[in-house]
Amino acid sequence: MKGQIRIISEVLLFMVGIAIASFVIYVFGNISSSVQVISTGDQMKAVGNEVADAIIKASKNANTTIRVEVPMRLSGSPYSIWVLDHVVVSDGKTTVYAELFNITKSYDIIVLSGKISSAAQFVEIQSTGDKKIYVYRT
Repeated sequence: MKGQIRIISEVLLFMVGIAIASFVIYVFGNISSSVQVISTGDQMKAVGNEVADAIIKASKNANTTIRVEVPMRLSGSPYSIWVLDHVVVSDGKTTVYAELFNITKSYDIIVLSGKISSAAQFVEIQSTGDKKIYVYRT
């Protein structure tokens, strides 16, 4: 009987260890995925703000070309940039907007080729003297 109690206590101790290890793996997995979502959103905001800042700078000076380097991937996934009344950055799951502060009322912003893929790695913003701003990939 004494030998059985020792075996049962060792098995229970092993099961408690497995339960603790499983809980730790589960918690860190959830934390990792939520941190990745937050990180992706922050990186998209940074890219959107950088493109929006370049558009604002180009609007202040006629006949100006500004070249902005954008990363090919954010948190391992490709994304797209396009300009409406604001700059939109999206990877299909997360979408982030950057304000243009009423520039679209004074300027006609034209995005050549619709969306700009992150694979382009560079976005050029060109302002002309006739109140038009062209946004395109290079």
